[in-house]
Amino acid sequence: MNLFLLIFIYIIWGTTYTAIVYALKGFEPFGLAGWRFLVAGLLFVPFTNRVDWKFKNSWHSIVGGIGLATGNALVVWSQTRMTSGLAALYVGSVPLWLILIDWLFFTKKKPHILSVLGCLVGLSGLYLLSLETGKDLSLRLSAVALIGAALLWSIGTLFIRKGQGRISRNSAISVQLIYGGLFQFFLAFLHGEDFFPGAMAFELKPLLAWSYLVIFGSVLAMNAYNYLIKTTTPAIIGTYALANPIVALILGFMLFNEALTMGTLIAGILVLVGVALILVSGRKKLI
Repeated sequence: MNLFLLIFIYIIWGTTYTAIVYALKGFEPFGLAGWRFLVAGLLFVPFTNRVDWKFKNSWHSIVGGIGLATGNALVVWSQTRMTSGLAALYVGSVPLWLILIDWLFFTKKKPHILSVLGCLVGLSGLYLLSLETGKDLSLRLSAVALIGAALLWSIGTLFIRKGQGRISRNSAISVQLIYGGLFQFFLAFLHGEDFFPGAMAFELKPLLAWSYLVIFGSVLAMNAYNYLIKTTTPAIIGTYALANPIVALILGFMLFNEALTMGTLIAGILVLVGVALILVSGRKKLI
């Protein structure tokens, strides 16, 4: 079951980078992220017996949801400045952050040596790909934002993990998405964005892309992600961020003619080897 859900997230979240490219034609970045999270959270409410809004019960989900939402918003913002494939690559540092932060501040459990090795191998592949940014200041700013996104997403994930069991999973997901969406609107306000989507958002491609982000990227994938947070290790959870760039690069090449060089292919192989090492280290949790 866990392996199936992991593969599902690998594919779905890998394709969301492409969907974001289309959706940005009708939305501003933080507004896009906000409407995605808020609507997805509201869609979860009918499937929840009672959403627990009490801070003392839900604060882990609230803090975790804001962490995930801020990370996602930074990813969307960065995609206004760099290709979808390259954006996905920078988020690939998630498993390393998850392992380190969990070890130092949460469970204090020493990570498996294969997990650490897998992260290092995967990150070496991501480093090779990052060389494509060159000296472009805009790309460098986006790279910093994406590293921050990976860090915030990892912290949010670990807060959600620590708070599991306090409220039902559906209630937790509703809280994560709704509070996360509202915080993204706050970021949109700080960024000087118009909260409401433009006329182009209702054209076929942007509308379908946004709908895909809501239904598949948030409602279904967040359900799977929350389940995996409970049943697997942080290292295994984080492998999605190593696998997503492979999907994003392939789609970027096929749909947008984004560069796919020999260096990119070599780096992609390193990333896949890193994912394999992490999965082997936690193979008992994949069943």
